[in-house]
Amino acid sequence: MKLTPWFDGDEKPARTGLYQRMAPAREAITYAYYAHSVGKWFLGDPKAEVADKSVTHSWWQKLPWRGIEK
Repeated sequence: MKLTPWFDGDEKPARTGLYQRMAPAREAITYAYYAHSVGKWFLGDPKAEVADKSVTHSWWQKLPWRGIEK
């Protein structure tokens, strides 16, 4: 898996999809889904397949993130 560099939490992804985000305490990396159509992050999870199905907006919208290159 190739990863992009980290982006500041104030910058939003250009595309909808699954990303890695720095957990609020910055002690762990989680996966989270970003929906460009609503401009929101959804709740993250250590497992990509769980995060990809989240339907609840995250409380933290400005955490650092990086893309997952396929």
